[in-house]
Amino acid sequence: MKKFAVISLLLFLISSTFSLDRRIRCGVSGANCLRLYGEASVQGYGNRSELMEFHQRYALGAYSIFREYRDDNLGLYNSTAIYGDLGSLDIIRGFLSLSFSAGAHLSRIEDGYNCSELLIGGATHFDFTFWKDRSIVYSDFHFLWASNFLVGWGTLSFSPLENVEIGCGLHYDGELDNWGNDLPFLEDKWNRGINYFALLGYNFDL
Repeated sequence: MKKFAVISLLLFLISSTFSLDRRIRCGVSGANCLRLYGEASVQGYGNRSELMEFHQRYALGAYSIFREYRDDNLGLYNSTAIYGDLGSLDIIRGFLSLSFSAGAHLSRIEDGYNCSELLIGGATHFDFTFWKDRSIVYSDFHFLWASNFLVGWGTLSFSPLENVEIGCGLHYDGELDNWGNDLPFLEDKWNRGINYFALLGYNFDL
């Protein structure tokens, strides 16, 4: 995972010298779990007059989820991932964009299971206010796959101020779901591998 992080960071730094828009997005969220996240991106400006256009976009992000199960004698659950997005295919003048993603994922429960995988997948971004000068209501979804394993998360965000975002989201951990299926009495407790969260974040323009 360390090698993946170093390589991704180098690619991000190199690509940032050729892009026009550089941004760091970070925040903290929680509901039935605590979730910390951050994402750095560089993106070329697309032509919003085109119905479909491919343009340059690189993103490097990470998140960590923590949930306490000690009261049930199950320990602490945590899920961490480092991921990268490459390219952006904008559809319907920026309403929808698609990117290729790859990442490394670690999930574990104390005295339960440990899972560490390299995954590939995709990301979708919806800008519900794409005709505005800046995004006000938007959402994003990531899906990463390995053999018989899926991790994914999605958020819906509202930006009342230019660099502030509030919203909510869901996170799915396929390994947590599968482990719960092996122990039927835990299936409801894991909520089929889904954790949900509210979020508060800030975007830094560089």
